[in-house]
Amino acid sequence: MSKPGIILLADKAGCLNDFSAEFMPLPEFNAALEPLLSSSLECFVVLSGSDPLWEDHLDTLGIDWGVCPDAHQGMGACTAFGVHSTQSWQGWILDIATMPATPARLYQALSRATGRYPITSIQNRQGKRYFPIAFDSRYGYELMQPNNLLLPQTLKGHPSDAQMQWLSLEFAAPLPEPRQTPISI
Repeated sequence: MSKPGIILLADKAGCLNDFSAEFMPLPEFNAALEPLLSSSLECFVVLSGSDPLWEDHLDTLGIDWGVCPDAHQGMGACTAFGVHSTQSWQGWILDIATMPATPARLYQALSRATGRYPITSIQNRQGKRYFPIAFDSRYGYELMQPNNLLLPQTLKGHPSDAQMQWLSLEFAAPLPEPRQTPISI
């Protein structure tokens, strides 16, 4: 694969609560998956708990997935599991399955930017960074560590940080308001 893929962290067991991810009924989960399918990028869904209904649905859609055995350890463990499962990718766009769903055009823009910048995200009007966040392959080893600090540091980062690129994207239709992502370190 010559471009990054999308890792969608889907919370079934309340393990991602520090990032405001909530249990999502199947219709909303399906709506969150739609942009992944239309993005033309590879994707992998990390489930924090087993659910035959979600698993069968992902299989039907042809989306690779896995249940993180260490999900009780939180976001870092789920991220590590997803990156480890997709080591052959040239980068990762990390996102959380919440509503509103991330538009496919944002995934595509992050994919293009990852070729130029090692860490890429967008910011809200107040300058706060939020999901999705793209990392190029040089961060694979660090992201595979369950207790890595890269993700929380990236979310706390400032636009002047040299290794991070903040995108200011203009779209014909406005993007949905960002999901709140409080950090607890």
